[in-house]
Amino acid sequence: MATAESSIGQPPAGLAGNLECESAQVIPLRPFQSEEGFLKPPDTLESTGILSRIGRTASQAFNLATWQPHLNSEAMPKGVVVSENGQSSRFLVTEPREGVDPTDAPNIVFHPGLTEFGDLGSALRLHVSYAERHPDQRVITKPTVGVSHSGEIISTDEIRNRRIENMAAANLRRLRYVVQDGEVILAGTSLGTNTVIHMAEQDVAANYKDRLNLQGLVLLSSAVVALNVEESENFRHPDLDEDEHREYLTAQFFDHIPRDLAQMMRTNPLDFLSCAAIVSAYAFAPQKFLSRVKAIVSDFSNVREGIEWSTLKQIVPEVEISVLGGSEDPLTIEQKPQWDKLGALFPGRVYQRIVAGRGHLMTMDTQRTLDELDQLELQKAA
Repeated sequence: MATAESSIGQPPAGLAGNLECESAQVIPLRPFQSEEGFLKPPDTLESTGILSRIGRTASQAFNLATWQPHLNSEAMPKGVVVSENGQSSRFLVTEPREGVDPTDAPNIVFHPGLTEFGDLGSALRLHVSYAERHPDQRVITKPTVGVSHSGEIISTDEIRNRRIENMAAANLRRLRYVVQDGEVILAGTSLGTNTVIHMAEQDVAANYKDRLNLQGLVLLSSAVVALNVEESENFRHPDLDEDEHREYLTAQFFDHIPRDLAQMMRTNPLDFLSCAAIVSAYAFAPQKFLSRVKAIVSDFSNVREGIEWSTLKQIVPEVEISVLGGSEDPLTIEQKPQWDKLGALFPGRVYQRIVAGRGHLMTMDTQRTLDELDQLELQKAA
């Protein structure tokens, strides 16, 4: 059962018997933190008011100096751990701060990209900035198991058997506890787009009483490439070899990322600086390095397999899809015809916005990304 501090309600019917929830304050990575991702001051300092104030002042100065003002925001999340049959998932949750009933508050759930940790860097900035802009919503981020800074190291056996659809299933079951009765939007970035597609597929296939109040998917820098497209609906060359095509896309992606990173360093230096904590995470928790890399490699292999065309056709009639990408992102250009085709098959269910001159690393420039999401909403309403 949740503590009062977490402001999390009771789980849906049928789940109360095997789920537990506890809350812990989340403080993102800074160089002086423990590897668990929590700042735990010595007992001797906890009751010393002046030292605490000095520490907070120094922390705020550090955040401002390294262009991380979001770490001082009132919208910073708290950690909510949902346990199920001895296994647990940690969600980062910012409760709604405007006069809304938490039970019915709308929810947006972010799933980070391949190398985003969820609990620091651009993923955390996106979470906090979105929560500041939308104080009437519950904002949730689900850090990727085995990759996030504060998460546990996963075993070799777990990596060997690692599948995105299995992680999606666990996320979906445990997320029901956190979102309460409100509407849910699942939002993914890069790898996270693949995760939320699997979550939507499983939610649509579930018994009605077990489903989320799922209203839509938001795909940022989408990595959802369709495969096994029906011949009558094919939008690619009829003689295309899908295996060779995926190899080609992978090569294009790896060629693009260094150039995209260099461009972001040049055009958005402060935003780039605020993501430097990602590098620190490897330096301050070196024992996680090998396990993290293996998990990332496994997830990348999963994404390269693509998503069945039939899966996308199953989801779209039930759940609206919004896609935001950059014109310089090879994955965005590859996917445009598939979203156009789905939009033609299911009018009013698929929306795209392609931003000129932007690449794959959209969330690094968080405010621009949020502005473009707002424009996408206006586009849908028009």
